[in-house]
Amino acid sequence: MALADWNGFYDPDAANLDNTAASAASNAAARMDSSRSCYFYVPSASTDEDEHRLGAVLRLGEYADIEEQAFQTDDLAEWYPQQHITDEGSNADAYKNASGGGDGILLACDGRILVKSEEKMYVETADFRQQVNGDYTLNVDGAASVTSSGKLEMTSSAEVVSISSGTGKDISLSAGDGTGVIQTNAKEETKTIAGDTYEYNSGNTKSFTEGNSIDMTFGGSLAIFGGGDLSIGIGATTEINATIAVGVAAVTVDVVGVAVEVTGSEVDLKEMAVKLKTLVVSNETMAAKIKQMVADIAQLKAESTTVSAAQTTVAAQSETVKAKSGGVTADTTGLVVNI
Repeated sequence: MALADWNGFYDPDAANLDNTAASAASNAAARMDSSRSCYFYVPSASTDEDEHRLGAVLRLGEYADIEEQAFQTDDLAEWYPQQHITDEGSNADAYKNASGGGDGILLACDGRILVKSEEKMYVETADFRQQVNGDYTLNVDGAASVTSSGKLEMTSSAEVVSISSGTGKDISLSAGDGTGVIQTNAKEETKTIAGDTYEYNSGNTKSFTEGNSIDMTFGGSLAIFGGGDLSIGIGATTEINATIAVGVAAVTVDVVGVAVEVTGSEVDLKEMAVKLKTLVVSNETMAAKIKQMVADIAQLKAESTTVSAAQTTVAAQSETVKAKSGGVTADTTGLVVNI
């Protein structure tokens, strides 16, 4: 059908869709008032005179004959967004509902669409669907805000997803302002923290590691347990302390291949804290006593040396007495002498 033969708008509901070769008279009843639409149409740049493919079109209002022609030749995919055709379920419904049941706008081309505004641009609609068949780039000079009253999802099926901020700027994650759950599901996780790390957890913490666990701390480490602490090692356990290890416990139980039951033990942490403070003072006093004891031991060592010299002299004198006694014994053979 040539464009000059157009006599009105085409309604696919009233037309004979199964017989596209039906007479113009039988299809005339399916046409609507031609005053409901106007359009600008430019065919594509083609050297084939029999080919009238879309170059650019702007249609305001309801249906136009050029859309009818695209529908009859099964070329609607060049005119309408693919998602519109998919949502409507068929080409006939996509053509029928192209104006949304009222006065719509059709804008399509085989080239570029450029929109520029020096001030502001507003777009308001009910549902919005945007499909990009290539790369998508959004550059914002000011602040960007995305707000959703429903589900908000960001996925990438084939590439890396990166979230970054400017130098010295924060990234905040909040699940329901403290009422929701943050879930992480990954093969591996790597964290590099240049500063301090703080973690506050008011609930239970459960950690399950099926592989090896390595924890290295090159600094001070403080762990305080207000409740019970249970550690079970199925494999070998090795503990190496390069410095002094100090352990203070109200009750300590070591179980090696033996079943042990401990009952009736209560510990007042506040009282223990007071006692620990007293222990620190006692340790300072004990250190002074140890220093005095070292001095006493040094003096005792010197006196022991003098005693050792005196014992050597006595030993020499004892040898002399023994020699004299030997002589006396030799002169009194067979006698009992009391000395």
